Amino acid sequence: MGRLPLGGAALLAVLQQSAQSAGAEASRLPRDDTLSPPPGWLGAYHAAAGVVQDGQNSSAFDVGGWGIVAPANSRQDGGWSFEDDVRFHCRSADVNQLWGMLIPHSGGGTFNNTNDTGQWSPLNHTRPGPDGPAGMLQGAARWSTLARTFCPQIGGVVIDGPFWANFQQAKADKGVGDALTAGELADIKAALKGNTLFPNGTVDHSSTATTPHLRLVVVTYDSEIEKLDGPVVQQGIVTRTTIAGIWAALHR
Repeated sequence: MGRLPLGGAALLAVLQQSAQSAGAEASRLPRDDTLSPPPGWLGAYHAAAGVVQDGQNSSAFDVGGWGIVAPANSRQDGGWSFEDDVRFHCRSADVNQLWGMLIPHSGGGTFNNTNDTGQWSPLNHTRPGPDGPAGMLQGAARWSTLARTFCPQIGGVVIDGPFWANFQQAKADKGVGDALTAGELADIKAALKGNTLFPNGTVDHSSTATTPHLRLVVVTYDSEIEKLDGPVVQQGIVTRTTIAGIWAALHR
């Protein structure tokens, strides 16, 4: 399947329930045909910047009418700085939902980087400097803080694909530490929920979650799903029933 043309496969699938709920709520509101249509529930995977090659240099965002956007947790995405990206989509465009894209090892990211502390300036995942690449753990905490203090439209974070390859990547192939573990995923989710993340990269799972509504989703592909039975099931990450359900949904 790969990525859907208009966004990450897993991201858009997970958001269907949110879209249905929003649609039901909107149907109960009074209608005013003089207003511009609100943003829809189609999304752009990466920042919705740039122009359309239509001879008029129309804004790609205006043409798409994106209601969901998933910008990368990186210093820049789509030609925009991280801060400009978040401010535009949250305040100027007022999108329905914003999801932070965490970059795994295969994309140049890493699980934990204690140097990645800037709230509005994540480290790069491509051509990282002396401080190293952006950390997924710190990124989760960053998006939690933004949801609590600046952008209530944030729905959570999505780990970019191929997720399962990054989760069960053989250490012999990429070196010790390059495969996400179940414990690291639990830490990422806890940081996203707003549990305390200490400067040394440890998470206090017993602390109060300040953003418990945020969700952690992943991008996966059908070529990965058919290989999930085995180590992933044995570690209790997913069940065989879940795998069968995902597989069936993709091939209806």
